[in-house]
Amino acid sequence: MNDIYLPFQIGEQYENWEFDLDVAEKERVPGYDSYYFIWSKPFLHIIPNTIEMIFCVDILQAVIMEVRDISLHEISEVESMLIKLYGSYRTQKIVSHTVDIYTIDTCVVLWLISITAERRFIIAYGATVTLNQIIFR
Repeated sequence: MNDIYLPFQIGEQYENWEFDLDVAEKERVPGYDSYYFIWSKPFLHIIPNTIEMIFCVDILQAVIMEVRDISLHEISEVESMLIKLYGSYRTQKIVSHTVDIYTIDTCVVLWLISITAERRFIIAYGATVTLNQIIFR
């Protein structure tokens, strides 16, 4: 998978970032390895507060970026940019969140979870099978 707008490419090797990662205390997906990227890395025009990378057998399967303290206007701008980049989306209820799901290619999707009451949002992208197993804390 190669998408120039995504900060990390799904399917790449752990060794590409092994010195830039801290081990997460809990696994989001049982049996997968979760790490936090220790540097800043922009997505579109936003710098996430946290970036979590999820690997299975040293292959990147999913990325979760969380942005906190963001205005409703900025959330709206991100939504507009995603529509321009990836076209239409479908909405689905997952756990207690409404998720906008964009298809990037046949195997990779991007989830946008806007939590406007808390002025934050989560963008998760990766293999559909992996995202469906993610436990949101």
